[in-house]
Amino acid sequence: MISDTVIAILAVALVGSTVQAAPVDATATSTSGIIAVPISKSAAQLAREADPVVSLDWLKKTKAQAQYKHKQANARLHSKRATGASVLTDQGSESLWTGPITIGGQSFTVDWDTGSSDLWVPSSACSSAACNAHHKYTLTSTGKKQSGTFSISYGDGSSASGPVYKDNVVASGLQATSQVFGAVTSESSSFSSDPSDGISGLGWPALAQLSGTSYFWSLINQGTVTSPVFSFRLATTNSELYLGGINSAHYTGAITYTPVTQKAYWTIALGGVSVNGAAINPSVSSAIIDTGTTLVYGPTAGVAALYAKIPGSASMADTYGSDYQGYYTFPCSAVPTVALTFGGSSFSVPTSAFNLGTVSSGSKQCVGGIVGQGDGSWLVGDVFLQGVYSIYDVGNARVGFAKTV
Repeated sequence: MISDTVIAILAVALVGSTVQAAPVDATATSTSGIIAVPISKSAAQLAREADPVVSLDWLKKTKAQAQYKHKQANARLHSKRATGASVLTDQGSESLWTGPITIGGQSFTVDWDTGSSDLWVPSSACSSAACNAHHKYTLTSTGKKQSGTFSISYGDGSSASGPVYKDNVVASGLQATSQVFGAVTSESSSFSSDPSDGISGLGWPALAQLSGTSYFWSLINQGTVTSPVFSFRLATTNSELYLGGINSAHYTGAITYTPVTQKAYWTIALGGVSVNGAAINPSVSSAIIDTGTTLVYGPTAGVAALYAKIPGSASMADTYGSDYQGYYTFPCSAVPTVALTFGGSSFSVPTSAFNLGTVSSGSKQCVGGIVGQGDGSWLVGDVFLQGVYSIYDVGNARVGFAKTV
């Protein structure tokens, strides 16, 4: 299975100074200027982890959502500045890591997603069953409705839409004043079971559809965070998102940094891929680092080369049909060691994360967490990120990885 039940921590530095300096390194221990706030995995993910058999329906849905999310966002990069449209197309409903925020003093739970750049939650004007299952935003004395609307489309065909607002947004005491966000007034019924109310994007502003900056960029611009850096530890215990610095308690050794090649997604150069120590041709040498994506997706040719190095592996499409094109099985008794290289350093995918579970009850074949899809950049999600401490340095436009502890 991907991992065990997790209680995650969102650690936020509250020191109020503007920053273009080196990232602040701090520990998660509660001291002056540091607060820890719990976040958690989605109920859907925890339910999957309790079952050793992977859901075939979940495999289809997860792949479709990842494909659609990045296809739509890439289209926006070419069109949004010319049209000025306030349109948001965002991730699907299976994200792992959620945490609390307040908007206008009202509490919400959001997914923290480096693969998108907008904030949205349901509106009190929405009366659908999906909205009724979540917290809703009501306009406050600090809020103001903006011109324009947005819409959200998902890979499984569901959608949501609504107007745009500005209000004060707070995560663990860090306030972004007059933060732009979307308030959903129409939401498909499939959202009813989602554990989070909405999404808070941590991608670059070029990826955003809402006019204005995302929550973390607002914190930087308003001089609220100590450093223009945030970092993640996604693990079986003591997970956290740290806003405004780096938590030295959660990694060991040196941090390897790789420059961002496009300030939209967190896109960096991929130096190589290996299986059990044997290098393979990755086909494409760029990678998008995305906490809002569960699995790792690579070019069809590169992923085929990867599984060709794993004895006993097989394409799921051969047995289960074209809906599972890109997925592979491997012998459960021999989980491979897969590593990705960034900045000259190799980082292994945790075997517990790579193994999604058996393909069926009683089977000795398991499903791999690296999937072939298209011919674009590698899309590096939580299957890899659970094995590293990842740092997102806005000020220096780079991504860092270190060995997690």
